[in-house]
Amino acid sequence: MMTAEQIDVFARGLYHVANVDGIDASEVALIHEFLNEVGAKKLVAGLAASPFHVAELAVLETSFLKQVFLKTCLVLVRRDGSVSAPEQAIIAQIAGYLGLAAALPTLEAEAQKVSF
Repeated sequence: MMTAEQIDVFARGLYHVANVDGIDASEVALIHEFLNEVGAKKLVAGLAASPFHVAELAVLETSFLKQVFLKTCLVLVRRDGSVSAPEQAIIAQIAGYLGLAAALPTLEAEAQKVSF
């Protein structure tokens, strides 16, 4: 189970990744779906105005949460049909910060199999 702080950082992190090249409605829908699933719909309203820094991902303390976040980012950036250079750059930055750079190719392959 995720803490309220982890849910908040997860959602703001996803929004930050989605917005790096201009946010698309399909990306927003995925973020809203996550917030609905974890019972945090109230966070939706403040996402656009909430700042985010990669260092906040430190609250994702387990390897499992880090991998789920990164894989969700990878699914998210594909939602609009293409992965832009800014999206690739932020994904690489996040993977490095989370210590998952070596796992990135595997997570990318898994994310490509996910459909919503």
